[in-house]
Formats: sequence, structure tokens, C-alpha cells
Amino acid sequence: MLAEGVGAHTILPIQSDMKQLLSLVQKINGFLYYLIQLGAKDGWKAYRRSVSEPAGTYAVQMKHLRAPFYLRSGTSDRGVFEQVFLHKDYELSQDLNPAVIVDCGANIGLASVFFANRYPKAKIIAVEPEKNNVDMARRNLQPYPNVSIEANGVWNKDCHLEVVAGPDGQPWSFMVRPVAQERPDTIPAISIQGIIDKYNLSRIDILKIDIECSESELFAENVDLWIGKIGTIVIELHDWMKPLTSKTFLQTMARYDFAVTQKGENIIARQIFDRQVS
Repeated sequence: MLAEGVGAHTILPIQSDMKQLLSLVQKINGFLYYLIQLGAKDGWKAYRRSVSEPAGTYAVQMKHLRAPFYLRSGTSDRGVFEQVFLHKDYELSQDLNPAVIVDCGANIGLASVFFANRYPKAKIIAVEPEKNNVDMARRNLQPYPNVSIEANGVWNKDCHLEVVAGPDGQPWSFMVRPVAQERPDTIPAISIQGIIDKYNLSRIDILKIDIECSESELFAENVDLWIGKIGTIVIELHDWMKPLTSKTFLQTMARYDFAVTQKGENIIARQIFDRQVS
């Protein structure tokens, strides 16, 4: 019930003013977060470009990276940048010294950029199914000769996959699904064992997985061929997009000796190879 003398025509402008104030506060918080995480100079440049660039791509230069990288205006690229470099979702234990890193669901390559700078001696294999993302990843990873790019979808066996848009239609949510036969618009799948065989790997020290629900299929079949060769898994699960996508992953963790923690949106599972059985 409205107080006497107060009508809907009074309440509506107040609500509008509150929304504008909330939007302003959110922008200020975002700006301050950039400054805190990146420093005054890099933070100001990155934030200004992220909110003011017209359509197209723009460069982001950070002082601790060997080279600039590129984002597409008005897309989820900014969100990926914030996850990787502001929230530091892939900042792992200090005692890791990986020789081999596989980035499944590489998107535009920013996680691989992070890994290539953090672990410059590591061999990095970035796997991404969607063509435009692959093109951006090639551009962003060109300065890093220790990174190889595979334009494939990650699956549990050899097959052909079609790439489909995710629920938000943004570049970070493309999904893949198998098809009965190859078509001009399909791509070949690659399995973890296929990557191991192609690059003659004895071990993958860090396996990063962000493959938009395909983790359900990845861990459903043939996982015993390769899981014992993995040191640390960093995985984003997508039950919110498709219920029970995490089920096969969690079942695998239960069958092997993995110590599991969480960092941001990611589950970090580190395999314990030298556990003493009493």
C-alpha cells in the first residue's frame, strides 16, 4: 500500500534512478578491479578499451606478457580475459613445473597465453573446434613457438563433429555433437589418447578442460587408456547447461587417486601417483 500522496508516478522515477545508480556502482567496481589486478597503467588501458572500442578487434598489452593479445569487441572475449588474467582461474600450485600442457576448449587462446608465459619451457597443445575462435587463437598464440594448435573438437573416440551455438550465442559457448558421417561443415574429433599418440607424449602434466558439456562424453568411454598419464586436471563443469554432465568425470575421480579442490569456476584434480597403501 502506498503512503498518502505517493503515487506510482513517483515510485517509477525513483526505481529508474536506483537502476542507474546500481549500474554506475557496478561500472566503478569493475574499473577498480581492473586497476587492482593489473596495476594502474595496464588496468586503465585494458578497461578503457574493453568498454569503448567499436566493432572489431583490439589489442591488450600487459607488462608481464611477452606479447599483446587480441579481443573482439562486444563478445564474450572480455569475459574470457577477465577469467584468465583478472580472476586468475589458471593460477595453480607453485610447485608445478609442467613439461606438457593440453588446453582443451582453447577458445581464443588466452589460457594458453597464460600458460606459455607462466611455463615458458612447457610444450602446449591448444585444441579448439570453432573456426573463428581458432583464427583468433592462431593470432594470439603466434608469438609462442612452444604452442601447437589443433582445430578439432575433443571427444572420446574418432568421429566427426558438428559445431553448434551455445545457449547465449557467444563465442565462449560453442558446443559439438557427433554426426553419422563427414560433411563439409563438420570437423574431426580428437581424443586425449589421440593427442598423446600424435605428439608422442608419455605424460600430460596439466590437462585443462572447458568443452561446454562434452566432458560428459569425454569421460564416458576409453578414459582408462589415458587417465593414468595425467598429472593435474583443471576442468569447468557444465551441469547448469546440461544436467549430469559432471557424472562421468566424478565417477572417474572416484576410481583413481585424485586430490580434488576448487578455484573459481574450475575443479582442480591432482593425481597422487605415490600414495602409500597401508
